[in-house]
Order: sequence, then structure tokens, then C-alpha cells
Amino acid sequence: MIKVFEMFAGVGGASFALKKAGIPHECVGYSEIDKNAIEIFKLNHGEIKNYGDCSKINPRDLPDFDLLTAGFPCQPFSINTNKNARGKTHKDYNLFEDIIKILAYKKPKHVIIENVKGILGEKSKWVYDSLCKSLSDLGYDYKTQICNSKDYGTPQNRERVFFIGKLGKFEEGEFEFPEKEELKLSIINILEKDAVRREPIIKNYVLKKQSNIDEYGKISRFDAVLKNRVDKNKSNVMFEILDAPSNVVSRQSDRIYKPTYAPCLTATGRDYLFYVNDEVIVLTPKECARVMGYFKDEINLGNLTDSQKHKLLGNSWDINLTSKIMKNLYDTIEIVKKPKLDKKVIQLKKEINYNIGIVDLKKEIKTICDLDIKDKYKLTLIKQEVFCP
Repeated sequence: MIKVFEMFAGVGGASFALKKAGIPHECVGYSEIDKNAIEIFKLNHGEIKNYGDCSKINPRDLPDFDLLTAGFPCQPFSINTNKNARGKTHKDYNLFEDIIKILAYKKPKHVIIENVKGILGEKSKWVYDSLCKSLSDLGYDYKTQICNSKDYGTPQNRERVFFIGKLGKFEEGEFEFPEKEELKLSIINILEKDAVRREPIIKNYVLKKQSNIDEYGKISRFDAVLKNRVDKNKSNVMFEILDAPSNVVSRQSDRIYKPTYAPCLTATGRDYLFYVNDEVIVLTPKECARVMGYFKDEINLGNLTDSQKHKLLGNSWDINLTSKIMKNLYDTIEIVKKPKLDKKVIQLKKEINYNIGIVDLKKEIKTICDLDIKDKYKLTLIKQEVFCP
């Protein structure tokens, strides 16, 4: 049973991912300050103690845990933040230090940290480098990788940097990021049947840029978007106008997408528009949850408004991708609730020296039980009890 502590917990994406991965776990506490996120966390995970603002947590007050997870705020590093406010100039740039503070005192065996790809940008690279150095200084071996959700089975173009750390050293082959796979789900596959959809918000707004007004006239932004079909290489954008100020990125709401995969869901996004069967549709909150990996509608978003739901989902983790990372992390040591014992196991327990390392333990089991560990069996080590299911 893995004990997990979730920092910057949101709706509890780490707990959802562990459950999706089939890994027995117990959330022993979390840290969250957003009142809507706290409401949804409780609704889905029960009455677990919230330690509140992570900057005010005394690590001595925390219970012991095996895994710390943290998707710390991305605003200081996101391309959706004005470039002049990114990096050290943003008030929240150093929140990662609260993660290090708790790791330094509690020293859990594993840590999973996530943030946007922008953390590798010129103004934010200092945070990435500092985080990596701090993990190393604390005795954590770690691996990092940019993972895009659409490369791992989730129909969303969501690039995130993951840090996977282990106290001590990763053995050879102990953890690797999941392999990329062909995307089989599309937006068509995740649509609700008979959904009641609202009208696109951009129907209520007129064009702002004079160049667009000169070309299209004084029409709604929605009508203008539909007049400009695009064919971008390796893009699923179908219609688009660039009507945002020149110093920021184009708004997603000024785009209509092919029904293949979604753009990156964000905390500020409201309209995700797709051209389906000659009609423009807006994704419902339930459909947005599905493109965050909640394929079976595992999350209950309660009675929040649509905009509140969109914000929580945009700040959440893709639980499909994260569950695959967690499976790989715990693949070498599989934790089970009720291991079955036979005579070979009883003999095995008598003969094994519990102080030997995990690699030698595998060899010992293979010798005694004559098992094919790689292809047929997995090793379970719980509280110095060794089982061979």
C-alpha cells in the first residue's frame, strides 16, 4: 500500500492516476488552497486532511509517506503568460522550493513533479536547473522527459515536463518513461450523446484588429473565423484568425479545430471549438474531463459552474498519461493486497536474506523458484516479506 502526499493537489490527479493504474494506495494528506479544488477533492476522495498553503507547512507535522506528487503552478513559465512576467519576475516562480523543503525532511522513496514545457524556456531554465540540483543534493536519482498526452493515448496536445525521482539510485531498467503509441481515440470518440451545448462565446464579440475589420467587415469574431480556413502542416487547426494583441499568443477561442485531438486545456480556457459533421460545437465540461484522461467519467465535478470546472480541469493532470508513468515506476516492485502463498514461497521465505538488494533478490527468486520473472511473474516486497505469486 503506497502512501502518497499530494502537493498543489487540485482535484487529486495523482490519486486518480494511481487508481487508474491499479496501484493500491492511501492518500495521507494533501496541500491545496483553491476552494473549488478542495470541494471537488473531498467529493471524490473523501475527508482527507488538507494541510493548506504549502509555504506554511511545517514538515514535522506531516505523516510519513512513500510518494510525493506535485504539479506546482505553471503561470511563471507558461507561454500564455506575458513574456515580461515570466521567470523570476513572476511572484510564484519559487514555489518549487516548498517541494524541496518537504522532501528534505520527509525523504519519501519516490517523487513525481510536473510542469509545463515552458519551464525549459530561457527565462525559466533557472528553476528547472535549480530543481534538478536540489533533487540531486538530497540524494535523489531522477529522470526527466517532455511528454505530450497525444503520444500516450489521450486526445489532447498537452506537453508537460515530468520529473521522476527515487531516493538512492535507479537500478538499470528499473524505470523508463512509457513508450509512445498511436493515438486511437479522437474527439469524435469522447463526445457525449445528446449533449446540451451552449453557443460559442466569440459569437458575442466583434473583431478588434483593424486589418481583420478591413478584410472581413464589422462582423462577429465567430463569423470571421469561419471565413478563414487554414491548412497548417502537422496541425489540427481548421479555421483561425489572429485577432489578439501582437505581444501575446493567439487565443484558442479564435480557432476551430478538426475533431482529432484537443488543444492544450488551460485554466483560463472556456471555448474548445471543433468542426463536427458540418457544425461547430463547444466541448462540454464532461468531454473536457475525458480529454484529461477521465475516459470513464471517473471524476465528479459537482455543481460548479462550467467556467469553474474548466479551470480545475485545465490545472489538473492527464491521469491517463500519469497512470502509465506510475505503472512503469512501480513495475519492478508490484504491490498487492492479498498475495497467494504456496510451498515454494514458504521455502523461499526461509532461504532469502532480507538485506540483499532488489536485483540480487530477483536472481535468488529465479534460482529457487525457477521462474521467468520478466515475462510471467513480478516481485512483491512488502515490509520485508517476500512473495512470489
